[in-house]
Amino acid sequence: FVMLFWVVWAATVTANAASPALRIRHLSDHGNPAPISPPGSCYFKATGCIKASVMPNRWYRDTYGEANLGSKEDRSVCMQARRTQVALWCGVNMEAIEMAFNTPVQLIYNRKLSPPPPSPSPPSSLQAPTSPAGSCYFKTSSCSQESVRPNTWTRDSWGELNQRSGENRKVCEQERLSGYASWCGVPTSTITMHFNPASKPTSPPTSPPGSCWFMITTECKISQAVTDSIIMYEYNPNTWKRDNYVAEKKGAGKWTDTCVNTRRRDYAQFCQVDVSEVTMKFNPPADCNHPACGGGKGPPPPSPPPPLPSPPISLQAPESPLASCYFKVSSCKQPSVTINTWLRDVWGEKYKRSGHDVSACIYVRRNEFATWCNVDVGAITMHWNAPSGSCWYKISRCAQSIKLNSWQRDSWGEANKASGRTYDACMSRLNDYAQWCGVATSFITMFHSMLS
Repeated sequence: FVMLFWVVWAATVTANAASPALRIRHLSDHGNPAPISPPGSCYFKATGCIKASVMPNRWYRDTYGEANLGSKEDRSVCMQARRTQVALWCGVNMEAIEMAFNTPVQLIYNRKLSPPPPSPSPPSSLQAPTSPAGSCYFKTSSCSQESVRPNTWTRDSWGELNQRSGENRKVCEQERLSGYASWCGVPTSTITMHFNPASKPTSPPTSPPGSCWFMITTECKISQAVTDSIIMYEYNPNTWKRDNYVAEKKGAGKWTDTCVNTRRRDYAQFCQVDVSEVTMKFNPPADCNHPACGGGKGPPPPSPPPPLPSPPISLQAPESPLASCYFKVSSCKQPSVTINTWLRDVWGEKYKRSGHDVSACIYVRRNEFATWCNVDVGAITMHWNAPSGSCWYKISRCAQSIKLNSWQRDSWGEANKASGRTYDACMSRLNDYAQWCGVATSFITMFHSMLS
């Protein structure tokens, strides 16, 4: 009893010591493995950060994102959107940020349960059932469960209710396949799954005001994100899904063209499908009175201005000046554009910060130029020159007479090797310092900041 009292007292003191004012919470100094608890949580780790409250290579809980942006509930919000925001907050590239997501309890519960016995009266047919829409079936040649009839199609009623196997092809054909193989005690090769997609909705959502919706009529082959604003996880074909919060804040919920055209191309490229397979629905904001946002008054929105009259002509993308954005088109309906020539995005640098924001240059302006030129986004190539940054190093052991365990600026490298320009250029100085100090690279830490 005395030991239990001291354990409870120590836990209480430790909990009260944490400051409620902190937006992030440091976890542990012991090792680097990602935290695996509690369920429904999001964490980040940075190799470097300009914020004094964030130490390199330590895991911190994303308490702000969990409370305000849903990072504890949505894997893609945690792993994609918050990674971008933390990188900007820390003043580093996204490569310096690592995220970890722990699935909420309810999802873990649904995914961990073994499938219950199937229906006592399964349909018997050599052909897989083709109805109803939005259903999942399985057939096995053998099973240790007596309630399963061999070589007979059986509906996955439990999976449809608890794991949405009737809505998601991947869940039906992959996750439930493994579940039934484990439940029956047989190899997956003895089990066959069949998925009937849901029927196409008759009408798209009409609310709330200021929202953008999309629907893809075929399976989304998610391989890599096209933009950091796209958030999708286990998308179900032929179902309406609202465009995410970040995308709507960037204009998908405010402007017709951004939702119907720009985001449509984003999702087609992201899912590796034709644009004809993607349908968008834009619901204008309640206070809209302009044609650009679906209203009936006001002049049409202006097109992007023509590029510089004397663009640089080069096969290689221009590497200067700092904080600049360039584009090159293989075709364009605008007569003022020179084909296959690098042109500086002067208008975008002034009004869209495309010279200071890599996302604005590479993704946002690319889509806008594709719309302006009336061509596919694949005809547009972008190039971004980063702003002047800075490179820093910290050395714990060195044969040279220097100050150890203290951050020092790599002034020589910035002047002679452009180590402040990019993350990779700064990291390349690691071997230089290791050779200069006569030590292993493990005694040296490099940090690149996008701030000068």
